[in-house]
Amino acid sequence: AANVYSGAVFLSFLGAVGGLLGALHASGLLTWVGAVSERHRVFSVAVLLIAALLLPLTGAGSEYWLTVSANIGVYAATAIGLNIVVGLAGLLDLGYVAFLGIGAFVAANLSGAAASQVGIELPFPLVMVISAVVAGIFGAIVGSPTLRVRGDYLAIVTLAFGEIFVRSAQNNIGGLTGGSNAIPGIPPVSLFGNDFNDALVIGGLRLAPGVLYYVLIVLIVAAVMLVFANLKSSRLGRAWIAIREDEDAARAMGIRTGPIKILAFLIGATLAGFAGAFFAHKTATVSYESFRFLESVTLLAAVILGGMGTIPGAVLGASILFVLPEKLREFSDYRLLLFGIALILIMRFRPQGLVPDRHRRA
Repeated sequence: AANVYSGAVFLSFLGAVGGLLGALHASGLLTWVGAVSERHRVFSVAVLLIAALLLPLTGAGSEYWLTVSANIGVYAATAIGLNIVVGLAGLLDLGYVAFLGIGAFVAANLSGAAASQVGIELPFPLVMVISAVVAGIFGAIVGSPTLRVRGDYLAIVTLAFGEIFVRSAQNNIGGLTGGSNAIPGIPPVSLFGNDFNDALVIGGLRLAPGVLYYVLIVLIVAAVMLVFANLKSSRLGRAWIAIREDEDAARAMGIRTGPIKILAFLIGATLAGFAGAFFAHKTATVSYESFRFLESVTLLAAVILGGMGTIPGAVLGASILFVLPEKLREFSDYRLLLFGIALILIMRFRPQGLVPDRHRRA
């Protein structure tokens, strides 16, 4: 039976964790841990990866929470891609979820879905690569107006692209999106004859259905984090940061701001398309309703709350924005109110995000 007090217990748990973190921060222990993690970054990432892979062995390893965790992983990978556009390059994108949708629809049409009009069934790794490439091409197309517009005008352009994508998918343009009927019947990913939707039995240990999807999305998020980390510390990443701080000064210093901004859109959209291919196979149905404007706002909120320009920030922001509504579901009508209060408190006391970028903090 469901615990009717689980929401209140979770709020009490959050309060206790918040107090503990505050005490640790005041003592300087968190600062020391952060410095040690920065010096031994590879070891820290390995520890976090192992901890994430061990989640199915804990009490949260049920089918329901593995599904929630997989969705968090999809949005975390997508938020990291958005972090390139917004966090590094400083370009406000209000239609970013469309690239996730493009990747999902491409994967649905190339994976042998029952309702697909293409009639092609390709291996899952190849489908992910093609989905990422197609989404990246659209990202470059959408990024091309950044050569002429910036600020609020750029936000309007990207918002228009997101709405155009939703309307096109709703009207089943080219017969590739299924319209209101969506594209159901996407076959699950399989490995050595085992579907990723099935339970996994290792010796005498039985893991919940969907555990293989969870492991896969953890590896995908780890790969996306690796790409982001290398880009941020590269010459290209420093050019993005220079454009974010002052585009005119960056141009005066010899940075080709136009192509570099288009590259930000292209790479960010590529990562979103990569996550979209996984999303299509995990949900087995792709519908335009999953890629509306509200989803773009949620992704942007995840990046801002977590901390723009940081990897842990994007992952933590996505986790909060999906775990809190699930855990506060018991409060029914008050759930969104409590969720909004939590966001306001975070913005009030951590204006640079939960994990602020060291450049922004300085």
